[in-house]
Amino acid sequence: MNRLILLSVFLIMADPAGVSGLEPLPPDADAKFQTGTHAIIDCEGCHWEEPDRIPRGRIPSVGGDCHPGPREDCETSVHWDAGGAHAVCTDCHGLHGILPVAAPQSVAYRSLVCGNCHTGPMEELTGGPHGLAFDRTGVLVCASCHDNHAVQHPTVALVEPACETCHERSSDAFALGQRVSDQFEGLREQAARADREVEDAAALGYETKRASQTIAAARGQFRQARFIWHSLNQERIDEQVGHTSILFDRSLAQIQERIDIQKTRETGIVVVWTVIFFAVLALHLKRKSLETES
Repeated sequence: MNRLILLSVFLIMADPAGVSGLEPLPPDADAKFQTGTHAIIDCEGCHWEEPDRIPRGRIPSVGGDCHPGPREDCETSVHWDAGGAHAVCTDCHGLHGILPVAAPQSVAYRSLVCGNCHTGPMEELTGGPHGLAFDRTGVLVCASCHDNHAVQHPTVALVEPACETCHERSSDAFALGQRVSDQFEGLREQAARADREVEDAAALGYETKRASQTIAAARGQFRQARFIWHSLNQERIDEQVGHTSILFDRSLAQIQERIDIQKTRETGIVVVWTVIFFAVLALHLKRKSLETES
């Protein structure tokens, strides 16, 4: 906070009239800004280089001037790719009326804002026991398991430490997590095998379009299983895992079917040409025999 105050004082001293060309906010937006956490640094705190709208790609850098830790975490997350941000600070925290995440009026209150983009997981979670527990305790929702800024591609193993903050390893709840972890790992192994089989078959010239479509469908079902996992409904998870596994197995069967069909065709061609060869040879020998007799 001291850094923000010093920055604000510096900017005011450097340009007491404000950033040249910066238009005032509309009354409603200005009222939100004046009650937000950034009112202390005034408009110039963010707009000292951008007298107008700050380009989206610059927002993480501007925010990082005062919040270097969160920005560094974001750069390691799934929300950041090749130097560009998929999600920027204002997507989750709002624009001018930014408030602490603990404030009910905050856009990012209890990290429920994640549901704006991740609707499937949020719908499953709110209907399950975790949703009820998080509402009762008032803790962060998504960020309690996935972190807030350093969000990674989710796996059960990755969120396991978060599970241990609420559940003993000997508990049924923790056992469910281990069961799902094993199921999902099995599906990942099936997916990897199916990908290898398709790649190998394609390299040998076999048709793999149908199998590839089935693999894509299986991956869609797997994604749905990961959504359902948020509900903690074991019966539904088992059912979805079963559907996904069947599709991966079907893709392998389709690959083998194409290989068998191709080999049957190749064998048939060999047989046909062999018959033709011996027929021609027989005719040739017959002709020679007739020529000799004459």
